[in-house]
Amino acid sequence: MGWTERQIRIIDQDLAQSGSSTSQRKGFGEMISEVALGKVGLILSIEVSRVARNNSDWYRLLDLCSVTNTLIGDSDGLYHPGLFNDQRERRL
Repeated sequence: MGWTERQIRIIDQDLAQSGSSTSQRKGFGEMISEVALGKVGLILSIEVSRVARNNSDWYRLLDLCSVTNTLIGDSDGLYHPGLFNDQRERRL
């Protein structure tokens, strides 16, 4: 899609980690920090609702994405949480 390797970051350290707490999920915490700093343009996942693994983390991520204009995409589509029509797609 035109991105250089430097522009792509794969976060997979949280695989097989419990979703009950973000303290043991360093990858998710790092992603939240990068989104909050406005360094992320797009989060891609096979199934985005599995990225956060619980409702409070998921909605926190969506809120940050809406403020920083970060898009979220999976096999079902591409969403901008800051747009009214895409807000209805918030699912978990």
